Amino acid sequence: MLGETPPTQYDLNFRCFGVPVRVSPFFWIIGILLGWSISNPGHFIIWMGVFFVSILIHEMGHALMSRRYGFQPWVVLTSFGGVCCRNPYQQPSGHTREREMWISFAGPGIQLIFAALTIIVYGLILTSLAGLPLTEVGYLALFYLNKVLSFGDPGIAEALARGITAVFSQYPMHLVQISHTETMLSASHSWFHYFSVVVYFLLQINIFWAILNLMPILPLDGGHLSMHFCEKINPREGRRRAVFISATVAGCLAAFAAIRLGHLFIAIFFGYFCFQSIQMLMHEQY
Repeated sequence: MLGETPPTQYDLNFRCFGVPVRVSPFFWIIGILLGWSISNPGHFIIWMGVFFVSILIHEMGHALMSRRYGFQPWVVLTSFGGVCCRNPYQQPSGHTREREMWISFAGPGIQLIFAALTIIVYGLILTSLAGLPLTEVGYLALFYLNKVLSFGDPGIAEALARGITAVFSQYPMHLVQISHTETMLSASHSWFHYFSVVVYFLLQINIFWAILNLMPILPLDGGHLSMHFCEKINPREGRRRAVFISATVAGCLAAFAAIRLGHLFIAIFFGYFCFQSIQMLMHEQY
C-alpha cells in the first residue's frame, strides 16, 4: 500500500505460504494508536492480534496473486498498514494491465471473502447455540454490516438501518432478537463474549480496510485500479485524470472524517494522500 521502510534490528521476520514477511515496529505502534480507545485490556490484546492477522491477510492476497503471475514478492507490515513488494526490474512474460488490476484487487478481495466466511461461521454457531433458524444468519450479516459501516456514528447507523428496513421490512424485529441472543449467550457461555469480540474486530477491520483500499485514492489499491482503468480509456490523459480523482476523493473523505466522524487519525490518513496527489499534479509526477 505504501513504500517499504528500511529494515531494523527489531523487525519480526518469518515466512507465510513461502512468502517472506517482515513486520516493522512501526506497525505495532499504528495498531496501538488505532486501538487506543479500547479500555478493556483483554479486548485490546484481541484487537492487536486481529489487526495483525487482518493486515497480513490483505497483503498476502497481493503476494499470492503476484506469485501466480510470475513475480517473487515479499511483504512488509509497517506504518499505515503494509506493502507487498517485488523487484521493479522483474517483468514476467505475458504480464498485462489486466493482471496488474487483479493483483491490486486481490488484497481487498480476499479480505471481503474472509469477512463473509467469518460472519457465516459466527452465524452458524450463534443459531446453533440459541436454537434459531438459519435465516437469522442473513440478518446477522446485515446487523454487523450496519455496525461496521456506521463508524460508531448514531446518525449514520440510523440512516443505514432505514435503508436496510426499506428492503427487509422485518429487519428491526430481527435486530432486537440478535442483540438479545448475543447478550444471553455471553452471560451463559464465558467464552462466547470474547468470541463475539474477535468476530466484531475481524469484521470491522476486514470490511473497513477492504472498502478503504478500494477508494480511488493513490497509493491505495483502488487508486491503482483507477489508474489502470483511466489509462485504458484514455492512454494520453488517463494518469492525470486518475491523480485528479485521487486528490478530490481523498480531500472529501478527509473533511468528512474530521467534521462528521471527528476521527483525527482517518482525517490525517486521507489528508496526507490528498496532499501527495496534489503534489503529483503540481509537479506532474505521474
